[in-house]
Amino acid sequence: PRRTMGAEEAAKASTMTAEEAERLLSDPRIRELQYKLRTGADKFKLEVTNEKPQEVRNIMVPPDASPEEQMRLVQQAMEEDAKNKQRAADEEARRAAAAKAERIARSDVWCYVLSGAGSEELNGPFHRDGSAVRNGARVYTNGAGFVMSREVINGGEGWIIGRAPKAYYGFQTKDTLAPETGWSVQEHGKAPSPTVAAMEPAMAVEAAKQAGNAAFKAGQHADAIQQYGEALRIARACVGAYGLSDELLARLHANRAEAHLQMEHSEEAEADADRALELDPCFVKAYVRKAKALYAREQWDAAAAALRDALDVAPGTKEVLALQEEYRVGALARSGSEAVLSELAGLLSRFDTLVRRKGMASEVSAILRQLPSLLQSLRAQPTDDKAIPGGLVYVSAPNHDAQVYVRLATSGFASLAPLIRPMPKGKDELLCAVLETVAAATRECPTNQVAFDRFVPQLVPILRGKSTASLEVLRAAVRVLGSTAHRASARRVMHDPDTAEGLMHVLAFPDSSSQRLHVAVIAALDDMRDTATLANLLAVDGAPETFWREAHSRNAEANVPARGLIGTAMGSAACRKRLNLKSRTKRLTELIDKMVGEAPVREEYYIAKRDSNGDDDDDEVKWEL
Repeated sequence: PRRTMGAEEAAKASTMTAEEAERLLSDPRIRELQYKLRTGADKFKLEVTNEKPQEVRNIMVPPDASPEEQMRLVQQAMEEDAKNKQRAADEEARRAAAAKAERIARSDVWCYVLSGAGSEELNGPFHRDGSAVRNGARVYTNGAGFVMSREVINGGEGWIIGRAPKAYYGFQTKDTLAPETGWSVQEHGKAPSPTVAAMEPAMAVEAAKQAGNAAFKAGQHADAIQQYGEALRIARACVGAYGLSDELLARLHANRAEAHLQMEHSEEAEADADRALELDPCFVKAYVRKAKALYAREQWDAAAAALRDALDVAPGTKEVLALQEEYRVGALARSGSEAVLSELAGLLSRFDTLVRRKGMASEVSAILRQLPSLLQSLRAQPTDDKAIPGGLVYVSAPNHDAQVYVRLATSGFASLAPLIRPMPKGKDELLCAVLETVAAATRECPTNQVAFDRFVPQLVPILRGKSTASLEVLRAAVRVLGSTAHRASARRVMHDPDTAEGLMHVLAFPDSSSQRLHVAVIAALDDMRDTATLANLLAVDGAPETFWREAHSRNAEANVPARGLIGTAMGSAACRKRLNLKSRTKRLTELIDKMVGEAPVREEYYIAKRDSNGDDDDDEVKWEL
């Protein structure tokens, strides 16, 4: 019915108290539900705890309808819903049958895999016997000499598995695709009968592709090249097979091109990228890999042209724009017109040489310690100070071109990443130098932050090792975290309970050189609004005092987010408890009592109207203030 019940009726109809019913009915979702019931919405979704949203139909029943009429309308709606569901199920079954028929018509199985056969020597893969075909279907063999083929005997036709003239298992059918189950045991076979899984070309190609991807992620680039090559070999042998498209082949060539790039096979990478573009001219990653291959062969103009082609296909692609930026800065460094870039090029070339020949850690540290200063520049900034002529002051700011060149010369920080690992105290000078370089390179440089994203998790073991790492290393790690604070990867590190102690250890001792990044970390924590992360940090000894201190800082960049953090903490019982609100309120009350108790005796003051000479007018009344 259109009429909805009130709190008292709801309480009577359930085990709730009137107060609980009133609280429930004041819920915005319940109010929305009541509105839709009153206004006659056809249907709406109802959120159910721990379940998916359920679609509920609103059946309109006249207020004066009899119970029989109400039941008839409800039953009619249920029958209509059942018909709609059956109609949808029939359509889904029809589509599945059509897809299966198309797959069978176009299927050209790459191999069959038998399992569970009583004759164990038959279990395993049966591969194509070259191009052999018998009775309209391919012939398959395994390594033990058994054959799986389609035969026609005495007017019957079907599939036979065995070794001529002995049959082990059979299935009578007119299909040219071998069935999965239902095989009968023949004279020479043993029960149970096997399960036959067909691996079609698309499945075989996908399996090889996934194996290549796994090898690539593990850094086994030679194996990745082999697996991608195997996938392409299967695809070439099954041209036109169901599921094999030009887009899939283009991705295989592009993946192999990337693996070749990792092994510095620039010519092979370019050939694969070109083949990928022939198959899919709109594949942006193929343009990118072609550009990288050309750049590695010092064909600067051709590499730039490949990137322009990529932007013609997909304008605004971030990866392409970042690579264009790198190549522009690389051209500046080669021209020698920028002294800073030329000096950076020399230092990073020596760094690359030392890393390749496994030079001394002290030599590498000496180079890295010079980089942060080169990544800074002076920038003019307006000031309101009248005493400064011109109204401009110079402040230290990141040198964007220098930051981009570091990314280019270190292959997206890949050559620095192996050095970001915990080291014992006294021998962590190299680690500190690497972290300081990364912090300077990623500060206010979004493209560098994206490139370093995949290496951020390497900060976790460093921050977890508070007892073994020096304060300088922990500070450098937090600087990196602060420079990438708005990235999801950095926020996951902050959320990790095991890194909380190292993070708070650094935040408790902010120094002037890291103040900006220290503020960035607090601002990121405030922006997260995650009480679980806050609870982890507040559980560290001294953490509440750190946040309270920052909330009372004179620096607005620090106190505003710190106060936001405390406000967020107020919404969680665990955080409120760890903020020590009770003891802080007690101290505040004691301070107020002391101030009131020591207050001076109230003095009386008067105000009076003054005459035109500025003297008090004695004739006028004085009002007590």
